[in-house]
Amino acid sequence: MVWTYTALTRWGQEVVATGTGSKKDILQQLSQQQLDLIEIRPDFKKILMSWGPKKRLSALTLATFFEDLHNMLSTGMNIGQSFLILKETSRDYVLVTALSEMEHQLGQGKSLSESLANGHIFPWIVAVTLATGERTGRLIEATGTLGQYFRRSFQVQSKMQQALIYPAIVFTVLLAVMFFVSVRVIPQLKNLLPEQALHHQTTAWVLALSFFLQQYLWILLAGVVFITGGIYFFRQKYRYRFEQWLYQWPVLGDIFKESALALYLLNLSILLKSGVPLIKAIGDLFALDQAPVAHRFACSRDYMLGGVSFWQAIEQDPFFPLMISSTLRRAEEMTKLEEYCLSLVEFFNKRVSSKVEGLIHTIQPALLVFAGLFLVTIALGFLLPIYGSLTTIAGGAF
Repeated sequence: MVWTYTALTRWGQEVVATGTGSKKDILQQLSQQQLDLIEIRPDFKKILMSWGPKKRLSALTLATFFEDLHNMLSTGMNIGQSFLILKETSRDYVLVTALSEMEHQLGQGKSLSESLANGHIFPWIVAVTLATGERTGRLIEATGTLGQYFRRSFQVQSKMQQALIYPAIVFTVLLAVMFFVSVRVIPQLKNLLPEQALHHQTTAWVLALSFFLQQYLWILLAGVVFITGGIYFFRQKYRYRFEQWLYQWPVLGDIFKESALALYLLNLSILLKSGVPLIKAIGDLFALDQAPVAHRFACSRDYMLGGVSFWQAIEQDPFFPLMISSTLRRAEEMTKLEEYCLSLVEFFNKRVSSKVEGLIHTIQPALLVFAGLFLVTIALGFLLPIYGSLTTIAGGAF
C-alpha cells in the first residue's frame, strides 16, 4: 500500500511525503522520526504505478540522488532528515518508494549500506562503497564519490546515445521506405510495364523481391524477433562466452572491449578511493561480475599474491593494451593508483567515442549509397522500360 501524508517537524515545518507499507508501519515511522501527523491518505495513482514492471534507476537519477545526499550530509543533516527531504523533492516513483523502505529498515537498526542492498534497485557498487565508507568513517566522502561516478556514467551514456541516434533514425527510415516501395509501389508499377519488359533480368529480380516481401513479410519479422530473442537469451545464460565472441569482431570488438575496460577501471577506482585494498577490490569485482575483463584482472591478482607488482601482472597478459601497464607502472611509482585509473577511464572513453564517431561517419554514406543503389535498380527495372514504351508509342503517333 502507498500512502501520502502531511506532517509537522519538531521545528514546525510542514512536510508532504510518500510511504509504502501498512498504515500502522507509516505511523510507526513518523513516530520514530518525531513527526506529528496532520493527514494521511492512500495514493491510488502510485498504487497503480506500482503494479507495472519494476524499472531500474537511471544514471542521472542516481547521480542527482547521491550528489544531493552528499550535500545534505556535509551540512550536518542526519540520514533520516536527508531522506525526508529527498522524498519530497524527487519525482522518481521508484526512488521515493525505495527511500520509504530504507527509512523503515534504518529505523530497525540497519546501516545505510544494508538498507540500500536490501532495496535491490541500486547497483552493487553502491552498497560496497557505502559499506567501506561506514567502516572507515568516510561516509560523506563515499556519497560524493558515488555522485561523481554516476555523473560520469551518465555523461558517457549520453555521448554514446547522441552518436548512435541519428544513424539509427536514418537506417529505420530507409528500411521503412524500401519496404513500402517494394510492397505497395512496385506492384502498381507492374501493371504499367509492357509485356516484353517482364523478361528483363533487372525487372524480374525486382518483381521477385517484391513478391517475396509480400508473401513472407511476417515470417521475416518473426525471424528477426526470434534471432534477437536468441541473442538475448545466449547473452544472459552464457555471458562470458558471448562477450569473448564480441571482442573478436573486427572494429566493433575493440569498441566493446575498451568500453568494458573503462567500466571496470572506473569501478576499481571507486573502490580504491573508498579505501578498499587493491587485492580485495579486484577480488570483489570478480565475485560480483565474472565477465572476461574481470576474469583477466582476477588472473593478474593471482600473480600479485605471488609477489609481482600490479603493472607487471597486467603486462604479462596480452589481453590488456600496453597503455594500461605503462600507466599503472607510473601510478604505483607515484602511489596514486585510483587517480591514474580514472585517467585510463578518460583515455578509453575518448577512444571509444572517437571510434564510434568514425564508424558512424562510415555507415552514414554507406546507407545513402545503399538507398541510391536501390532507387537506381527500380529505375532500371521499371522507369526505363515504361519510358521506352511511351517513347515508342509517341514515335508511332508521328
